[in-house]
Amino acid sequence: MEEVKIRITPDSAAEVSIVTTAFPKGLSDNGTCLTQLNIPGAGAVMVIGNMLISVSGQVKQDLRFNM
Repeated sequence: MEEVKIRITPDSAAEVSIVTTAFPKGLSDNGTCLTQLNIPGAGAVMVIGNMLISVSGQVKQDLRFNM
């Protein structure tokens, strides 16, 4: 299994994190079993700062960080 690198800012108060599709794809490509659940319809729009982001799916992850 290869190392998958991503730069994030962990937020212990957040219930969800938004990542690009490249992150779960990179994990899946390297042998991690992830199931993506598609959000039906046009997708939800979440506001992050002043940005609008279209969300088309979700993946449940249990991540641990070494800092």
